[in-house]
Amino acid sequence: MELAVSYLFLRRAIGLIGALLPVVLPLGYALSTGHWRLLASMSSYYYSDMRNVFVGSLCAVGVFLICYRYRHWDDVFATIGGACAIGVAVCPTRPGGATRLAATVGVLHVVFAALFLVNMALMCWFLFTLTDRPAGQRTSAKNARNLVYRVCAVLVVVFTALAGLSSFTSQSFGDRVHPLFWCEALATFAFGFAWFVKGETLLQDQGQDQPAGTAASGGLAASGFEVGEVLE
Repeated sequence: MELAVSYLFLRRAIGLIGALLPVVLPLGYALSTGHWRLLASMSSYYYSDMRNVFVGSLCAVGVFLICYRYRHWDDVFATIGGACAIGVAVCPTRPGGATRLAATVGVLHVVFAALFLVNMALMCWFLFTLTDRPAGQRTSAKNARNLVYRVCAVLVVVFTALAGLSSFTSQSFGDRVHPLFWCEALATFAFGFAWFVKGETLLQDQGQDQPAGTAASGGLAASGFEVGEVLE
């Protein structure tokens, strides 16, 4: 029971932070400054009153991912993703008039952010969709969840690519539309939503109102797998 609560809590916490961060940053900035204004990117909020929220949220996601334990490859990808999330937090984006050191740190920020998002997309597509059930025995809820995971994976990849391409847009277009912010925000929301669904918060199999494995088998295997329901 404790293990089930633990990994389900981590999934939901990662999902909530990822889904809410793109909303909390601009809203918090508006409240702190007294006027509504989108910054160029989510990372730009590092240089505002929302710095602690930005850094703290990424570090929390990083720690949760590193602590997440489920199956072998989930553990590997989650640990890599957690390290990248912390890397994004501690290596701020390049500021205006950056020194050579700040510019180098800014490059690391972009690398860590891209690796983190690609890592999340791979987890959504390849790992979240796994199950021990044969195709013909999967529930409609599981099939629906798999569709959500794959859609989210595609969205993360597409918006990450568009975020890179946004650097080629004109300054006037960037000031009006803020394409980098929207691409980062939508990619972050997509991976967060996938983790939230993975936390068995939405699209549950019928009758599963409690952590998987607690009713059918009276507990969990030492590895933390979902014993009563099979691995999903």
